[in-house]
Amino acid sequence: MDSSVKSKNSDILIDKIIDFWYTPKYRTIFLLSFLTLVGFFFRLLAALHLDVLADDMLYASQSTGILSAKILSTHSNPPLFFYLTDVAYSILGYTTLASRFWPLIFGTLLIPLSFILSRKFFNERTALLISLFVAFSNFLIKMTFTEQTLVVLFFSIFAIFCGLEYWDNQNKIWIMFSGILFGLAFLTKYSAPFFLLSFLIFTPFYAKSKSKKLLTKEAIGAYFLLACIILLFSLPFISFNYFLYKDKQIVDVYFSRVIHVEKAQELYQNLAGQDASFFQNLENPQSYMNFTLPFKTDLVLSLFALLGIFLCIRRKEYLSLKFVIISILTIFIFQSAGSTLQKHFAFMLFFLSMPAGYALDEVLRKAKSKKIIVLGVILLMLITTIFLVTYGTPAHIFLSSPNSQLKSIINSQVTQSDLIVFDQRIYTAQVFWLATPNHFLDLGNFVQIYTTTRDVESLVSIDVYFVECVIDDCGWGTIRHQTDLNTTSEEFFNNIKKSAVHIVTVSDQTNILSEKNEVFSVYKAQIELPSYLLQQIDTNNIFYFTPYFYKNKKDFLFSYTIYDSFGNILSKASYGLILLSLFCALLSIFVLWRTLKMAFKH
Repeated sequence: MDSSVKSKNSDILIDKIIDFWYTPKYRTIFLLSFLTLVGFFFRLLAALHLDVLADDMLYASQSTGILSAKILSTHSNPPLFFYLTDVAYSILGYTTLASRFWPLIFGTLLIPLSFILSRKFFNERTALLISLFVAFSNFLIKMTFTEQTLVVLFFSIFAIFCGLEYWDNQNKIWIMFSGILFGLAFLTKYSAPFFLLSFLIFTPFYAKSKSKKLLTKEAIGAYFLLACIILLFSLPFISFNYFLYKDKQIVDVYFSRVIHVEKAQELYQNLAGQDASFFQNLENPQSYMNFTLPFKTDLVLSLFALLGIFLCIRRKEYLSLKFVIISILTIFIFQSAGSTLQKHFAFMLFFLSMPAGYALDEVLRKAKSKKIIVLGVILLMLITTIFLVTYGTPAHIFLSSPNSQLKSIINSQVTQSDLIVFDQRIYTAQVFWLATPNHFLDLGNFVQIYTTTRDVESLVSIDVYFVECVIDDCGWGTIRHQTDLNTTSEEFFNNIKKSAVHIVTVSDQTNILSEKNEVFSVYKAQIELPSYLLQQIDTNNIFYFTPYFYKNKKDFLFSYTIYDSFGNILSKASYGLILLSLFCALLSIFVLWRTLKMAFKH
């Protein structure tokens, strides 16, 4: 190819780049894609590095094996998230990333979703700035762990978008999509009805803004269809509680908080929040203390949101203001009555991003130079990134937590023919997740088995990995000063160090301003143990009502007997709906992509 042809091709390429950048549609696509990729990067760091919390490690371990167990729900939450997580395990293995795969994916997809939703109330530029706040939100990023919040937030917000889209053109396909997405949300977390309620309260205002009548025959039929679809997707957890109550007179945790069943209250009496019902919490002012959460986690976003609300009032942008206020207040009130754990209030940051983006747009319009606008946006992104290393539980995302490090080490070192023995000073739920999918014992049970099986004939040599809690309290928060336990554990590990090989020491690297404290030490030894031990201990390990890998369903508290053919049909239909919901959850990603394509065509 001669130089003249190369020069011509180069000029064509440059012209195309210039045309692309100065074509508003393409520029918007590029910027939204950039924000989504950056948001994904931060969330990926969070998924890989964040420490595990109590519920996080519990859901991670209780998801293992649920596909083959075919249970219809769990003691605390509907089943979809657990099934999705088990699908991730079957593809990616039992890794930290796999346990957080769906919060990573759906948490990232909230960024483009916020854009298409915001376009219903604002222009494209404002919608992009709203997406920027969602992409860089400290709290939304740090929610990328094994928790249903980001998943139910995606399904619910997408359902609301589809419901509003119905009023734009009154095509029933959108109300069907809305029903399916709300159904997926209901099947993910019990907070989903609060989003549906906020949508129903806002609907008359949006319909009026589109000059549409609310109580027409067609609209009533559409909302009846919406209700039927949601009810259909709710069948698995409704059936689960029906079978449980009929057989054992108990229900799951959150059903028991709405309807106090005597046996269920006795069963869950030691769980936090079980002493008061949902309706009692509604009347308790102490339930509503999380209203300051956005200012603690995302100060910049919150300040812009306040300015945005003021500007909306001043400029009479009432429709968007009603949407934000109705959504936040409705969900906040009912979520506060359901559970006051901060992780359940991530929705506040999503909705506050809308007035925040509106305010930022107004501030940037005051700038006379494009350079100042670009520098202002870059500065804002830097400031919000700095917040990722300040406030937050879990800690910041840039360095790997001790638990994440230890999980990676176990995955790379331990095989299915080995045994892991955990120090009793490591929290039990943490042990279950760290061990998955391997065979494990706590130190006390190991010592007992070892001392009572010396005379067994069928002893075999097994590689045993011993995990020591160096800091005396790994996750419990209550045993650091239990002298007897600490003395016993330290004496054992002092002895084991004489014959075992030291594999690795895991340090806490997450606080870059302090010394790296040792947290775990791992040792390896070959020990003669009964040949049947590995298979036996898997069926004996049970925590928080749930057997390890659901291998011992006989002793599973939430197993039940079905007594009639109707129950069998209901059970099979419910399980079929769970499988259908897995397909629909994946399909929702494609639907969002198609919706984005449609949005950029207009």
